[in-house]
Amino acid sequence: METPLNHMNTYRETTRPLTGSTIRRKGSQIEIQDVSHFIRDYFSSGSTEVRFDYFLLIHVMKGSGNCRVGRRTIYLKSDSFCYVYPGQVIIPEVDMVIEGTVIKFTPEFLSSSKDEVWALLRSDLFSIYRPCNMAISDGTQPEIRQYIQTMTREYSENRELCHEVLRSLLRILIIMLGRGSSERDVEGLRRREVDQVNAFYELVNKNLVSLKKVSEYARLLAISCGTLNALIKKVSGFTARHYVQQQIILEAKRQILWEGKSLKEIAYSLGFVDISHFSRFFKNVAGINFSDFRSSNPI
Repeated sequence: METPLNHMNTYRETTRPLTGSTIRRKGSQIEIQDVSHFIRDYFSSGSTEVRFDYFLLIHVMKGSGNCRVGRRTIYLKSDSFCYVYPGQVIIPEVDMVIEGTVIKFTPEFLSSSKDEVWALLRSDLFSIYRPCNMAISDGTQPEIRQYIQTMTREYSENRELCHEVLRSLLRILIIMLGRGSSERDVEGLRRREVDQVNAFYELVNKNLVSLKKVSEYARLLAISCGTLNALIKKVSGFTARHYVQQQIILEAKRQILWEGKSLKEIAYSLGFVDISHFSRFFKNVAGINFSDFRSSNPI
């Protein structure tokens, strides 16, 4: 099954109250740290579950243990990866002892082009449907470890053009891991429902500027708004409206980060006639006003 790609961009804290702690991005689009430090920083102060607004790529080099991601418990073992979609709740096992590396990144970090980001992540490593964990084949273990070590060293040394090096290495790593991933069925969904979800994501991607109402997409899919919302909530935990809003914010952030456009320019490019309406929309959905986001993320 081919996973819809544009679903991968809802990388912000949700608009509904969250259980546990929410970790917000602090300006950087990529962070790399040791697994033990990751657990210490986010789970040692009494927090039992955390939601991140990053994609998480967790490399387990040694050890094993269970970790709950969303509603699933996955088993982590030596020489394996765990892939976590933004917004999924993470609850590590209390006595889990593993060694490895955690790479947290946003889709903007990979590329300024949405199409290129989706193409890189097309392998279904990061899925809105369910968390994924995958063992590394014996033949690629040394090479994968070398990439992780090089990224960790580059991140810690923070030398000139550090982010460009990290971006290139991360892209290669994702491609390599994607080659080894296998197609996975989506539990609880019939083939027709999977097709409808894919079709919805594709329609939003193509018509984001002109169509912003769930009823418009439901009509194109020849299903009711209630059916569409129930289906999208079934696979993502969020409503169809939430997804459409996240796509608008993602594109706005992309234009801020990569094109340096003004509030007015972005509003018009996304089909908003009233600039003040777009400004309120951005703050309500993104959780931060436009100027603050721009100042905290210099081009």
